[in-house]
Amino acid sequence: MNTIKETRILIVDDEDSYRTPIANHMRSKGYVVDTAANAEQSLALLKYNTGNYDVIFIDQELHAQEIDGIELTGRIHESYPDIPLVMVTGWSSQEKGIRALRNGAYRYISKSAGIQELELLIQMVFEIKNDSGKSPLINRDVTPNRNRILVVFANPLGSDPLRLGAEDRVIRECINLSKYRDNISLDVLHAATIHDVRRALLDNYYRIVQFSGHGTGQSLAFENEIGQMQLISQEVLTEFLAAYSPPIECVILNACYSKLHRELISYNIPYIIGMDGAISDKGATEFTRGFYDAIGAGKDIEFAYQEGCRTIKLLGLPDSAMPILLM
Repeated sequence: MNTIKETRILIVDDEDSYRTPIANHMRSKGYVVDTAANAEQSLALLKYNTGNYDVIFIDQELHAQEIDGIELTGRIHESYPDIPLVMVTGWSSQEKGIRALRNGAYRYISKSAGIQELELLIQMVFEIKNDSGKSPLINRDVTPNRNRILVVFANPLGSDPLRLGAEDRVIRECINLSKYRDNISLDVLHAATIHDVRRALLDNYYRIVQFSGHGTGQSLAFENEIGQMQLISQEVLTEFLAAYSPPIECVILNACYSKLHRELISYNIPYIIGMDGAISDKGATEFTRGFYDAIGAGKDIEFAYQEGCRTIKLLGLPDSAMPILLM
């Protein structure tokens, strides 16, 4: 594994009050840091260093310049597709976040993020890059280490019985029949406690994490050590999962009334899918079927979500809540 001293960072920001303190702190930690105040300087540095950067932080706005950070992201991604690009903004918006991701950004984060969060992001990007030999870009074609999936099942004692075994079987069938089955790894936890989930995330990198079971509207149900119900609030769970994003790209809450709140997006998990009502066993299973068929075919998260919704509609299941997607 490369050392910190071998890690080269480029920071592109027109505000010296942000750019310089961040750069100086990173240098004090042993990183090699270049800075640019505008798009022209950043492109010149990339050309001079032949694209030799491990991660680039780009300001979204770049005020009073010919191109903004989002357009610059697209230009850099087109010429240097293997460099992870992180869009940093003082004024976040869902629309601009989606544009940034579609232009090749790996992450979209707020300038209010602490320096420790930036360091963790650099470290995790670097570790994933070393594991796969390629940068962990969201829109990259399927690669062996990019499609590791964790599915968590819980049906505690005293709760309504769910056909989780059928959903498990469908997921395995989708992967086994898929075009890219050799590039997908699946880990499944049955009768899961929150500690089972925590240890799985500590041991492995996952792109997709799915929870299937019961929801109350504000919490998800796990099991404790003797099979009884333990409720974990969505906010606490999402904040916990954000510590592992990257590499987590998508969290699926496949449970009744796992109603999503837009403030959860502030935790910077790129995609969260949940149910805004009571979903039937059949509806949950068919969404899963469509979603993982698409993932197995090499499609991105947005397409896979839409394929899951289409599958529910094709089978005429009007009694099921339709999953919703937050980006």
